Amino acid sequence: MVKTKKSFLNKVILAVVVGLLVVVGVYAYKNRYKEKPQTGSQYGPTMEQQKQEADINAQAKKQAIENGNGSSQGTEIPATPNSSANITLSAQKESNNTVTIFTKLAKISNGTCELAVTNGTKQTSQTAEVIYQSEYSSCAGFSVPIESVGLGIWTIKLTVTYGGQSISNSITYEVK
Repeated sequence: MVKTKKSFLNKVILAVVVGLLVVVGVYAYKNRYKEKPQTGSQYGPTMEQQKQEADINAQAKKQAIENGNGSSQGTEIPATPNSSANITLSAQKESNNTVTIFTKLAKISNGTCELAVTNGTKQTSQTAEVIYQSEYSSCAGFSVPIESVGLGIWTIKLTVTYGGQSISNSITYEVK
């Protein structure tokens, strides 16, 4: 009976040791052969390098627009806007009872944006700076609380002052 208990105990200990070895072996195998992300130039520029390049390109484009310099073939980028076609407006009602006004400004690299929103006799206005971006510029951001002019048909007018000149564009937007 003593021999049976000792034999049984040896088998249990052996099973536990084998089980632990299997678990440790599987863990080591998975960690050794797990694919690790590669770093370095073999996969292209890093995110930081891409950001630096985009910043350099944006600055070069901004300088070209401001200076009126074109490409080496003589094509010039207009330094000043000449019509409301340079402003694109859109609006979207948000869940927090505001309306966000989105702006796209073509061929404008700096200046001031003035937003005027009217609904009947109610009116509100906001001012923001032009934010230069490589594809198109935009106004720093407009979020209009619905309670400021109420529900109904809004007339949204954006006036951009740039280089001593002002241009504007308007849209209507229904707030329900």
